Amino acid sequence: MQVIQSFFDAVYSVMKGFTVFDLLDIALISYIVYKAFKIVRETRAEQLLKGILLLCLAFFVAKIFRLKTMEFLFTNLFQIGILALIVLFQPELRRVLERVGRTKVSRVFGTEGSDKHAGEWERVIPIIVESVQRLSKNTTGALIVIERQTKLGEQIATGVEINAKPSVELFGNIFFVNTPLHDGAVIMRNARILAAACFLPKPQKEELIATHLGSRHRAAIGISEVSDSITIVVSEETGTVSVAENGELQRGFTSERLATYLRDKLVPKVDKDSKKHTFLKGKKK
Repeated sequence: MQVIQSFFDAVYSVMKGFTVFDLLDIALISYIVYKAFKIVRETRAEQLLKGILLLCLAFFVAKIFRLKTMEFLFTNLFQIGILALIVLFQPELRRVLERVGRTKVSRVFGTEGSDKHAGEWERVIPIIVESVQRLSKNTTGALIVIERQTKLGEQIATGVEINAKPSVELFGNIFFVNTPLHDGAVIMRNARILAAACFLPKPQKEELIATHLGSRHRAAIGISEVSDSITIVVSEETGTVSVAENGELQRGFTSERLATYLRDKLVPKVDKDSKKHTFLKGKKK
């Protein structure tokens, strides 16, 4: 009874001093932990976390049973633990910081306006879709990277700068077999073809990628892991159209599905109420 009474007294003392700010603190910590688990899931960091948890469990066991030697070893190990975590989780930490860096404050509060290049993308998307359809029909390999918030200056520097308006003919000439610009990726920025024959980074979790996928698909996954770009891949063996985004590859795109996908990602949706407000404002003028 004394133990139970002590427990309820402790709970009461904690609840008595509990404020709204404490609730906010718990909610923020919970959200950060949830996001961290989402980021490391299905990566090598997941296995590393399991190993760290086992070490912590072993440390507490050593504490309980007063195993002095083990306790001494674990204490010294944890002293350099922060530095070791930074080294071990370097790729994952980089991904987290890049995601935070490309997050706009307006997006967090839901006040992000329309993209100034939305109209240009609306015109260019049918050109991209038709080009991909022709390349797929002729089983011509292609790799098209569409830049968004994360700038791809490092990859652009490895290729040949073009800076031209997209056209079906231009895409056809770039990816025509045995031409100088055939190998590598085309990178698009602000609805223009900025560069061709660009090299892309290898994927971080290459061992998890299916062995039947070639170098283009792997490069597409690699660039999608380190940026928020959208990458379209046309297989030169089967003509299958795939799209890579956020480290994941989706295959079997039809022309209609690809057009819908690109519009959803590149052309912001305009709220009907804001449209109506703009119309009434213009009418008053």
